[in-house]
Amino acid sequence: MRQSMKNTGVCPKCGSENVKKNVLGGLQNHFLGNIYQCKGCGYSEIWSAKNENTMIDIMYIITGVIGIGLILAVSYFAFVV
Repeated sequence: MRQSMKNTGVCPKCGSENVKKNVLGGLQNHFLGNIYQCKGCGYSEIWSAKNENTMIDIMYIITGVIGIGLILAVSYFAFVV
């Protein structure tokens, strides 16, 4: 059975230890997952980051709810006072 670059740090195709994790971030990692690429031969593995994505989604929801709450509170007090 072939081991993954994520766990071993070694490319299963060419045996190189020059394996790097994609550090671009942003929506690419959010939708695709983490990308591990061998810099020797170019072989890539994509690993889903479902747990990390769930936490990011929860953070967006909480931020949105707080933002909407602040807007409603400000508009309420603007008309009451």
